Formats: sequence, structure tokens, C-alpha cells
Amino acid sequence: MTNDTSRRVAAIWSELLNMSELSAEDNFFELGGDSVAATQCLNRIREAFGCRIPLATFLERSMTLGKLAGLVDEMVNPAR
Repeated sequence: MTNDTSRRVAAIWSELLNMSELSAEDNFFELGGDSVAATQCLNRIREAFGCRIPLATFLERSMTLGKLAGLVDEMVNPAR
């Protein structure tokens, strides 16, 4: 992972999906995630970063680790 946000999101995914190695291109659902795990992921994202991502946004996009980290960065640091 290239930045702190990516590393922190990867740690959340790693724990939820029981995976040790992840890349920015990995897709949450292709790795075995489901809507329940997605909800848990978004709750942890909210706790860790203080931003709320709607479940519909997560489900509508083919959410990769890189896309989610980018979305979190946009929400936390909108001026970047």
C-alpha cells in the first residue's frame, strides 16, 4: 500500500476477510466479502476515519481497496 489511508483500510479488510496480503486492485466481493462484512467494514471506516460512507455507495461501485482508500481520503481531506 502506498499511503497511510490505504494501509489502514487494508488492515480492516485483512481482519474482516481473513486475508494477509492485499493489493489496491483487490475487490472486496471477489475476495469473499458480502453485504454483512461490507456493513462491518464501513462501521470500522467510520470509527477509524470519522467519515460515513453509505452502504449503497459501497455496493454500487465495484469497490476495490484502492477505490475505497481514495474515497476515504476525499471525504477526510476534501481540499487535497
